[in-house]
Amino acid sequence: MLERIERLASRFPCGFPSGHGRGNRYDRVENVEWTPGFWVGLLWLAYQITGDEQHRRRADALIPGFAARLDAGGAGTETHDLGFLYTLSCVAAWRLTGSAAARQLAIRAAHALAGRYWASARIVQAWGSLDDPDERGRFIIDSAMNMPLLFFAAEETGRREYRDIAVTHLDQCVRWLVRSTGSTAHTCFVDVETGEQLRVRTHQGLSDESCWARGQAWALYGFALAYRYTGEERFREAARLIASYFVAHLLPDRICAWDVDLRAGDNPERDTSAAAIAASGLFELASVLSADDSDRRRLHDAADAMVDALTEGYVIADPDEHGILRGGICDRPHRRGVNECCLWGDYFYVEALARTQPGWSSFW
Repeated sequence: MLERIERLASRFPCGFPSGHGRGNRYDRVENVEWTPGFWVGLLWLAYQITGDEQHRRRADALIPGFAARLDAGGAGTETHDLGFLYTLSCVAAWRLTGSAAARQLAIRAAHALAGRYWASARIVQAWGSLDDPDERGRFIIDSAMNMPLLFFAAEETGRREYRDIAVTHLDQCVRWLVRSTGSTAHTCFVDVETGEQLRVRTHQGLSDESCWARGQAWALYGFALAYRYTGEERFREAARLIASYFVAHLLPDRICAWDVDLRAGDNPERDTSAAAIAASGLFELASVLSADDSDRRRLHDAADAMVDALTEGYVIADPDEHGILRGGICDRPHRRGVNECCLWGDYFYVEALARTQPGWSSFW
């Protein structure tokens, strides 16, 4: 994987690989949309594992683009995905190198994320400006993985309001998006004045009632991280419930369908990117379960099996292709990035492997 990252770095000496490939080849893009942090995160993983200063220089060279994004404001910051963007770029830089500038950028991003909080509804709006009538009051299950940026900022600044926003938002995710079965809905609209639930909708799943695989993986991992930051048992139990549903619905080859409610007989497309996220999340969840908890070994073994399945069946070997994992999906209903390399899938697969390295520590 380090060789693949090196090859990617030589192909993208500036800018970023696109979020998903076309024919497993990434396009070059600027710091736009929600995915650039995954490329910087891959570079930081490579630096963390090897100590090679070249990886550090490459990652450091991309940090000013994240400062420019905050300075510009507008559409580039009107998203809850500030968590993905600034955790894997700037929080990682602070944790690995002690960069005061990166730390300050991460705190600024957290402040912008907190600015998307609707106090009456107790949610962080997912997308768009707060006065956008089409997006007003929408929050989505992916947000569970964006809340660690707020927890980080609370710890670094002593400003408890960042932590409180994350906790209350996650509680609303459990209330409105996590079903009693352990499956998750994708998005929910609430009245931002009264906090009343208006409607549940999927944006990328099979249906409003089904369980989109990548959202399930974000939730699994995000609630495990929430427990690590807060020690609140309800978040660990939410992660356990979600993980159990995910593992029970894996296909016979140990990879998930793009919507986990699809079964093998439906001949569904897999989503290796969701499997990679879930594998690293399962390792995280297993690590916060007690040694005598029977789920600790069960979930750890499930993660091992998923990583093995990804390694044996989906690692890209063709030198003319760019990505690390084939078979990912960006947006199946809208036919975007189907059966392609996906930057987030590449990142989380390598992160899952990195967890086996002595001394590895999380960026989250």
